[in-house]
Amino acid sequence: MNLIIDCQFTAPPSEIGAFRTLTLYATIFKKMDCLIESPPEEIDYYYKWLKNNYALDFVKQIVYYNEETGLKIKANPIYDRITFNNLNSFIKILN
Repeated sequence: MNLIIDCQFTAPPSEIGAFRTLTLYATIFKKMDCLIESPPEEIDYYYKWLKNNYALDFVKQIVYYNEETGLKIKANPIYDRITFNNLNSFIKILN
């Protein structure tokens, strides 16, 4: 199963450590493929950002919007970033 994370969750104000922890949990414990969903013109930007911040370890691929199906994590008024304060809420979604 795929875990598809919106690209805006990878960059600030999200915490890169919390993002990496979420992808680690999904990959190791839930056996999910973590994909980042991005507009075509921004894929290189997010790839470089994640690579420079050592956050690509558990990301399988960066894909275009609606290219893949699976469990999607998108921004909403309650969750607009991934931080250590709300990480448990995201992990609960995976369970």
